[in-house]
Amino acid sequence: MALSAQAPPLSKDLLDHAHREKVQHTIEQVFTTQATTPLGWLVVLGLVSTRAPVGPTLYWIGCFAVVLAFILERLWRVRSERCSLTRKLAWLHVAAFLDGLAWGSLALFVFGVDGVLDTWLVTTLCGVAAVNAPPRALVLTAYGAQLFAMWLPIAAFGIAHFHTPGSLQMVVAVAVFQGVLMLYVRRVERVMSHNILLRLHNAELSAQLQQSLEHVVREAATDPLTEQANRREMDRVLLEVDRRRRSVGGTYSLLMLDIDHFKQINDRFGHDVGDRTLQAFSRRVSDCLRPFDLLARTGGEEFTVLLRDASVSQATAIARRICEAVAAQPLLVDPLLHATVSIGVAEQRGQQTPADVAKCCDVAVYEAKRSGRNRVCVADAR
Repeated sequence: MALSAQAPPLSKDLLDHAHREKVQHTIEQVFTTQATTPLGWLVVLGLVSTRAPVGPTLYWIGCFAVVLAFILERLWRVRSERCSLTRKLAWLHVAAFLDGLAWGSLALFVFGVDGVLDTWLVTTLCGVAAVNAPPRALVLTAYGAQLFAMWLPIAAFGIAHFHTPGSLQMVVAVAVFQGVLMLYVRRVERVMSHNILLRLHNAELSAQLQQSLEHVVREAATDPLTEQANRREMDRVLLEVDRRRRSVGGTYSLLMLDIDHFKQINDRFGHDVGDRTLQAFSRRVSDCLRPFDLLARTGGEEFTVLLRDASVSQATAIARRICEAVAAQPLLVDPLLHATVSIGVAEQRGQQTPADVAKCCDVAVYEAKRSGRNRVCVADAR
């Protein structure tokens, strides 16, 4: 049986985001287009001046200028302000309707003077409708409002002068042209909307993939019980610190911590209490470290601390602070559980590798346990 691949449904948040982007993009484009409207006035003025008095045209331009100033001011506000999507859409439709009405009102001022001039002006209005198609293509209702408002004065003129040859034909011709243009723009809108959705969907998938990769990397470097670094992460960071030491100098120290009598805690209270003890212990140790130190759980009850740019004396002071903090207060209240820790300290010296430093630290923590536990032992400097 053949399997059919089906794209996952788009989330509501993604669709809302796409809708907001379409509206904002349309407002930006319409604002830019409206700013070039005076060029259209010059075209109309040039056409009229060759065949008729320019007085009515200048009056029309003056009225249009007032409308245009209002449109630009409103679009500037909704483009710049953090207002609701509903308000943006409302003003976008108002601006489209007023712009269409202003262009269509040319019929009331200039049409009927000369048949050839009427043809030129109708052609100009159709050109204006076509020029406004790309900016408003993503919000079809706004573009439809502009076309309808542009057609209304032309229709009123045609009905009022229906006895004039060609008047009704002009109204029908403009309506047919606008209808065909609307169908074309609708197809363009579908393609553009699909591209926006595809781009946003790909961006969403990329973000999810990035989050998943970061989660995998974090999980691979973290001990799941204590949420501290694990042995793999400690080895990686330790090698980086050692490479930096060889190239630019400096030093580092290691602490190895072993909770005293941890097996007895597990045997007496159970592994659940043992796990809680490890978690409380790691938090207690973290509170004693510097922000740039690294704590890792490297064994059952064994922890390692990497102290960057710390001499053996500084490392010993930190180790003693940890030892005192662990012993000072119970790690758990229910059940009441006190614990101590044995710590080995070693500083990198000479040509020692990270493995050599870790081995010295291991010897030191063994010596701390052999000497009675709950103490700090420093590795032999030789």
